[in-house]
Amino acid sequence: MVKLLEDIVDEGLACLVPEYLKAVGNITRVVSIKGEDIVEKKSVKSILRRLARIYAVDIISLRSKYGKIIGQKNIVPLPFSSELILVPFKTRTPMAPWDGTIGYISYSQIEKIKEDSEDGVIIALKCGLSIKALCRKATAEKHLRDAGVVCRAYMDMYRRHEQQSIVIRDIYEAYSQPATKGDIALLTRELMELKERLK
Repeated sequence: MVKLLEDIVDEGLACLVPEYLKAVGNITRVVSIKGEDIVEKKSVKSILRRLARIYAVDIISLRSKYGKIIGQKNIVPLPFSSELILVPFKTRTPMAPWDGTIGYISYSQIEKIKEDSEDGVIIALKCGLSIKALCRKATAEKHLRDAGVVCRAYMDMYRRHEQQSIVIRDIYEAYSQPATKGDIALLTRELMELKERLK
């Protein structure tokens, strides 16, 4: 059975990187946390837009919000969910000016960063795959620190929303119960007091 992007997302996404494929051209390689991959004959930007639809998020808003938190406009980690925070890395030199250079690796799937050469590092993933990133080790480590900040900010926001949901649910449950005679008596007294004040 041919796997689709949605199948990879269901399994867990490890990375998506732009590549050139002989006789095809510009493609995006999408890899699951199990190390299985598919080739999408679309740009990384297109795949990100599809992911945004799957997760019902707005990429522009994510970049703006979390870019402010880490103090930069470009190379901003994108939190699609608590399990999927995509960290951007330059992964290739473009053949044409319009070809993308940035790949995205899931923060939770990065095992370690190894020095490779002057022009790059190797990012080892938990699935056993290695991705070459065209940056210095210090730069790659900064991208990881930024992703850690974004992850904490996202989780804090998620916890706040969860707590608000619990409070709202408790209020709804409390007020959806049938009124007792005591509740009605208390309400009647409050209405009578209000009526007296309004005279």
